[in-house]
Amino acid sequence: MYGQGAPSPPKLDVYGTVGEAFRLTFRNFRTMLGLALAPMALAVLLPAVMRLDVQDLTSPELLMIHAIARLFLLSVFAVAWHRYLLLGRRDTGIAIQFWPGMRDLKYFGRLILFLVPQEIILIAMQAQNMFVVLLLLLITLFVATPFALAFPATAIDHYQGLIAARRALRGATLQLGGAILLSFVAVTVLLFLFGGIFGTLVLASFGPGAMVSFFNALAFLTVGIPVAVVSVAYRRLGGPGCAGGQTSGPSPAT
Repeated sequence: MYGQGAPSPPKLDVYGTVGEAFRLTFRNFRTMLGLALAPMALAVLLPAVMRLDVQDLTSPELLMIHAIARLFLLSVFAVAWHRYLLLGRRDTGIAIQFWPGMRDLKYFGRLILFLVPQEIILIAMQAQNMFVVLLLLLITLFVATPFALAFPATAIDHYQGLIAARRALRGATLQLGGAILLSFVAVTVLLFLFGGIFGTLVLASFGPGAMVSFFNALAFLTVGIPVAVVSVAYRRLGGPGCAGGQTSGPSPAT
């Protein structure tokens, strides 16, 4: 409880958090792209490697394998992006970074707790209805947000458990949920316009497998901003292990 003499509950400025996430992302866009490029390329190749065609796109087993593999690749990118935003440096001097290891597996293992149930429901229902998809995304956001600070903490090796992550966010859960949702809406509107135009062309020209590859690539650009939002929130709420404490993040990439 927060009573007289007790510390004030943590506060998080929704618009300020989202604004800073956008600024950091666009100011360091080349760095983000370098961190995303290798896992994104593998995600683009994934449907071809799995030989996904029209029939396979209705196979729950293959779609589940594809979803889990893509989620792992997204985890590798998210860990690298969290680390750059919070520590202020790359893990290597190589522009295109791809060094999955135990840290990424831990992050992935915690991520699937929240996202795999959603994927199972979507695949089982063969959800084509946008309302159903959005409803599941909102439910997942509602369930995952109280524990969201576990992810940047895992990325920078300061994970202390889901309960500790929830405790660190207490009082700012709704603000962080609103910031994540706002960032997803802003990015999704842009990508929906882009994907709606070019996705149809890719489908007509190259088939459903190529369309899945195309949207796999867009997924990395979609999650970059929300990952930055959670990193900014982690720093603003005093998460341990950040470079520079309450500073505004890394310098622009050169």
